[in-house]
Amino acid sequence: MTLTTERRLGAGAALGTGTEAAYRAVAEATGEPHLVRTDLAAGDAVPLGPAIACFAHLTDLHVTDAQSPARFEFINQEWRDPRFRELLPMQRPQEMLNAHAIGAMVRAINSIEAGAMTGSPLQMAVMTGDAIDNTQRNELTNFLALLSGGTVRPDSGAPGYDGVQRADWRSDIYWKPDGPPDGDTFQNALGFPRHPGLLDEVVQPFHAEGLRVPWVACRGNHEELCQGVGIVTPALARAITGSRKPIALPQAFEPDTAVETFVHQPEQFMSGPFLEVEADPERRPIERDEFMPEAYYAQDVGDVRFITLDTVCTEGGADGSID
Repeated sequence: MTLTTERRLGAGAALGTGTEAAYRAVAEATGEPHLVRTDLAAGDAVPLGPAIACFAHLTDLHVTDAQSPARFEFINQEWRDPRFRELLPMQRPQEMLNAHAIGAMVRAINSIEAGAMTGSPLQMAVMTGDAIDNTQRNELTNFLALLSGGTVRPDSGAPGYDGVQRADWRSDIYWKPDGPPDGDTFQNALGFPRHPGLLDEVVQPFHAEGLRVPWVACRGNHEELCQGVGIVTPALARAITGSRKPIALPQAFEPDTAVETFVHQPEQFMSGPFLEVEADPERRPIERDEFMPEAYYAQDVGDVRFITLDTVCTEGGADGSID
């Protein structure tokens, strides 16, 4: 594997041009070597001694069920309104590719034989929160398969992709790789390409090899809260596994309290116009101990102790708290 000390990735040639920006290829750039910070201390650094631990760090993987009824993608349409700013973005154009990207990252970590500076063998991996995106069981099942090895199933609900990136979905604010004929916001404004068949391909099950070293993890706000912000109320828990996919704000919705409403009563965002989708019981919200049996624990690796704290605020919002 080539590390960023030897090679970096950056923006390359424009592959498409929109009215506001260009869509660019990924290009290789020169590496970024380690630098000695002589501005903070004298430049007579002590030569490297033996390493005390060598581990890989992963964070914010956000394994996502991008077809869930509780995604609230339509809030992206309010991007001009500052009252919704803390809730955005609710949808990202690359979401359906997420599981495949994580699988590739795991393979890349497995190819690392030793630390670049110390030459020490990789001992473990540490995942520091937000493994999943929407506190759903099917997301957790896929996350565990990705890191421990197994079959990953990006699809949910009815077989085949059924979500906002479908070519015939009513709004053009989402990237739709299969169309539509007149384009969408991402294609017209940002130069995004069309990629017919992409969604059909990425929902297919695939095998993940899993990490070849032990791994530990801690909970993030997205393991506890809807979209990492909203309390999973009984009403929302029922709606997540149901068949009503909201597509717009309720008619009498009050934007001045948008954030507060989403934190404490996120199910209110499901009371407006909706489409029928296939219900899926595997979308159920997870219990706290399904992700990690112990909220606080320690893991020893040689002479180093990793101490894990659960700082998730169960009362809603993305800010943390300590018991």
